[in-house]
Amino acid sequence: MEKVKVSVVVINYNTPEVTLKCLQSLAKNTKKVSFEIILIDNGSTKTIKNFKFKIKNYTYLKNKKNLGFAKANNQGIGAAKGEYVLLLNSDTLVTSNVVPKWLNGWINTPKLVLPPVSCLTATVVCREPAAISQSLFEYSPG
Repeated sequence: MEKVKVSVVVINYNTPEVTLKCLQSLAKNTKKVSFEIILIDNGSTKTIKNFKFKIKNYTYLKNKKNLGFAKANNQGIGAAKGEYVLLLNSDTLVTSNVVPKWLNGWINTPKLVLPPVSCLTATVVCREPAAISQSLFEYSPG
């Protein structure tokens, strides 16, 4: 079994259509890197039903009540098997194989220097104690 490089944590709270589009774009547009998707349904009354992905590594966790965004993300991080964790907002559409590009940028960026890019909606959590959390996504205003 291939070792997971990136764990992608997505939180759903009453936005099943938006979250499903996010997950579909992630599954469709992520190549050349082993990844898993961890979906936390954070006490939603509107849940995502009847969907399947053509990926091997998918985990669905349902909370009985809304634990809050931070706690749900921490829950996802705790379930993660990957070397790196990407916290992805559920309203994000992943395009053009951005996850491996993000990972490459993270790996090749000195850990104590902020990268020359801006954050849109994703944050990396590195499992190295001395490393700082950074956000990496290209952003071109206008």
